[in-house]
Amino acid sequence: MNVIQQALVPTIVLGLTYALVATGFVVLFRSIGILSFAQGAFMIVGALVFYALLVDAGIEWVLSLVITMLLVAAAGAICYKVAYSPKLGGDPLIIAFSTVGLGILLEQVIYMVWGTQAQSIPPVLHFSTWHITSKIVLGPTQLVVIIVSLAVMGGVGVLVRFTPIGIRMRATADSSTLASYYGIGVDRLSAFTWALAALCAACGGIVYSMVNAIDPVTLPSIGLATFPAIILGGIDSLAGALVGGLLVAFMGTALATAFGSQYQDLASYALLLVVLLIRPRGLFGSPDVSRV
Repeated sequence: MNVIQQALVPTIVLGLTYALVATGFVVLFRSIGILSFAQGAFMIVGALVFYALLVDAGIEWVLSLVITMLLVAAAGAICYKVAYSPKLGGDPLIIAFSTVGLGILLEQVIYMVWGTQAQSIPPVLHFSTWHITSKIVLGPTQLVVIIVSLAVMGGVGVLVRFTPIGIRMRATADSSTLASYYGIGVDRLSAFTWALAALCAACGGIVYSMVNAIDPVTLPSIGLATFPAIILGGIDSLAGALVGGLLVAFMGTALATAFGSQYQDLASYALLLVVLLIRPRGLFGSPDVSRV
């Protein structure tokens, strides 16, 4: 029990990292019906750009965070315009597979620019830790991670659900052809959606880098490890992305605590298999979602 209490806050932080990257997956899927497996690459780009601005350029951390998310969002939009805009309306399955190649390409660019050496970001705040109980401790950096993660996910949820651009995104998801007939710029909206998904992945990389070393070789796999969280929560549900990310993190921590860290990934994919067998649409997914 003491081990579980001590691991509670780090597990929540990891779950929010999963949830941020999963939010990008969900935004893309529910808006234009595409799964992008390049999210892991955008995640590591976000972490390393944040490191460069904060450590190398000496820019204050809040400004570094904002600049990083905007730059990676722009990179997401550019990737769409260059590689996928000509294929607008094409086979979603082929486009989804092609994003694997995009992710590999981005990773190779990362290795050429930053190399493969792990980097560590110094603490962004230097306040004392808070002892919630005798065993549960919340550090200032962990508090920042929780606040930033919830703020970004909440902002995306409000954007998608309550704003005119969110209405256009949902209309495009229902039928891009009808949306274009009603004057919605489907191509511009798709570019914006790619930018928003890349922004979510970048934020996931940033919050991960605040509490863990940045390893360019292994970090992209963290982004792809969110896939069980997406299926668990529901591939078209923003609330499901949050719940799925937290559940996958807690399952992994519980199994690692009981049997060892080598079984942590097993928990995620075992949970994925169970959900696919019992409730294929996930906990919060729509029953009429078509799978690719």
